[in-house]
Amino acid sequence: MRINQIKLIGRISLLLIVCILSAGNIIDTPFNTQKNFHRDDKAFRVNISKTGSLQNPAWSPDSKSLLFTRFRNGYNGDPADIFIIDLIKNSTKALVSDGNGNINLPGSAWNSITHKISFSSSR
Repeated sequence: MRINQIKLIGRISLLLIVCILSAGNIIDTPFNTQKNFHRDDKAFRVNISKTGSLQNPAWSPDSKSLLFTRFRNGYNGDPADIFIIDLIKNSTKALVSDGNGNINLPGSAWNSITHKISFSSSR
């Protein structure tokens, strides 16, 4: 179990770095691969075509989706929206985008029992 937690932390760290470096750009996913992009651990880059500062990635309990906060005006600058990426369908949708500061809290965002997502808001 401990090894899986370490792998998950490593993948989240890689994803965060990729999100920061690729904000606003379409990058490769398992559905849009690049010849030179290959990792033995099956990790992959995620297609996020949103601008702003993308932060706080959080995996869903089933590891099929990823939740993140997008600060529209740069690092920690409100307003902030919450998005979810469906890694199976390769699609992104806004869950909360109402002009307020809405921020997911990694580590406590997903509830596997109620299937709900918790977040903080400046509303």
